[in-house]
Amino acid sequence: MTAVQIVLLVLSQLLLFGAIFYFVGRATKRRVEEIQAEISARGDRLLRGPEQGGYSTASARFGKMRSTSVIALSETRFICKRLAMDDFEIPISEIAGVRLEKTFRGRYVPGSPILVLDLVDSTEVGFQLRDAEAWKSAVETAIRPSLGAGGHSQPLAPP
Repeated sequence: MTAVQIVLLVLSQLLLFGAIFYFVGRATKRRVEEIQAEISARGDRLLRGPEQGGYSTASARFGKMRSTSVIALSETRFICKRLAMDDFEIPISEIAGVRLEKTFRGRYVPGSPILVLDLVDSTEVGFQLRDAEAWKSAVETAIRPSLGAGGHSQPLAPP
């Protein structure tokens, strides 16, 4: 291989990767705008996101294929808009718990914990997000029972 052929090969690879990043960036921006419009139209309030992350996989229901996604949390639902697959939403009422794992269903990324949602039907759904601790905290706040004024739980009605 000559020096010119090597340079052309490197340039063509750079052009290809540049095009991929360009189109993924545009698709991500479009998904963020979709989520913001949907939330606004429904009169819902965002608690976290939307931001780019990764759908890791699930034990059932949402598919096994990992994908780049735009993820958001509102007061009523956890939203996942995947760039290459069907979107899905999980109502807050279906989330039984949330935890962080180092590995999840064969997925491991050094230094980046995986946010795992435990659903009431025993399905586990994993997501990779930049600030997984903050996402965990936001989900815990969303699934907590409604609090009254002053942050105290509502008193129970007398028997």
